Amino acid sequence: MARNADDNSNAVSMLHTSLVDTRQELRNSLSDGFALLRTEAGAGHRDTREAVATELKGLRTELLDATRQFASGKDELSRVVHEALRSVREEAERLRTAVDEAHAREAAREAAREAAREAAQEALPNPAPGPRAANHEPAGTPDQDQDQASAAGAEQETAESLLVERVTESVLAALRASGTDTGTDTGAGTGTDKITGTATATEPPVEPPVPVAPPVTEDHGALLRRAARVSSASLVCHRDTWEFITGQAGRHPHFRMPLQITDRSENRIAAALSGRSLIAVLICLFNTQHSADEGDGDWALATTIYGRIHDGLDSLDSTGAPVTITLDDRTPGGEADQRAAAAPEGSPKA
Repeated sequence: MARNADDNSNAVSMLHTSLVDTRQELRNSLSDGFALLRTEAGAGHRDTREAVATELKGLRTELLDATRQFASGKDELSRVVHEALRSVREEAERLRTAVDEAHAREAAREAAREAAREAAQEALPNPAPGPRAANHEPAGTPDQDQDQASAAGAEQETAESLLVERVTESVLAALRASGTDTGTDTGAGTGTDKITGTATATEPPVEPPVPVAPPVTEDHGALLRRAARVSSASLVCHRDTWEFITGQAGRHPHFRMPLQITDRSENRIAAALSGRSLIAVLICLFNTQHSADEGDGDWALATTIYGRIHDGLDSLDSTGAPVTITLDDRTPGGEADQRAAAAPEGSPKA
């Protein structure tokens, strides 16, 4: 009995020891597995984070480069467009000046020719007396008659040429005495009169009269100062009216063609003008009002547009809505007109 008890005790002890060892081994294996898993997970997380950061940095760099290229291209395009428009305006101005000068020179030449022709006609001698009757003087041979007619014609042409030259010299002397430049000292050449065949001095080009700017009134100066306080104003009008405005202010040094011109249907457009361009438009319209005749088309357009801009800038407030100036009185004060003329930001009609 005692031996069986010892054997059972030894078996239980060995079983207990085996269980303890197995538990320890299992615990160690689990700890090693979890440690390895934690290490691999940390390394994977770190690699993933570094890869994502590197990719985001590359994308950010590419986006910055694309933004810079877009801004540079936009500035370059704007500069090229402005230079092209300025070249077109200058070429049109030179062409108009050349045409005006050509018309003035042609008118001056025609006037000089007409004056010389009239003076020559007035100073011509009386016509030669007709042939005598046949019973008073014997008729000559046909050859003698032809020779006499040729000699008389040559003498008359010589006398007319001398007379035309004298009259031309008298006209030129009168022009010099009155202060008109005949082109002798300025490099102007000489030409030949197509009618008389004599050498005449070529008149210099007649310069078109330079318009004199009207005196600036107090109200006009105050309006220009109000326009200078505006960062941007939306002008809604017909395309023909916009063409008149650009024709008036296009050559002014402060005018800039707006980059944003929106279609408002029914041949109407909305142009975003800066305060600087608005100043140029007001100055040119003010000059046209005072230089054009009252009742003329330019005078009517300039007066109306100037007054509408004056009303739009009459009450400026730094906390108010953006300025919108509308040239369309089909439904004054109507809701539909206000909605059509409103700016994209919802600015009120001026």
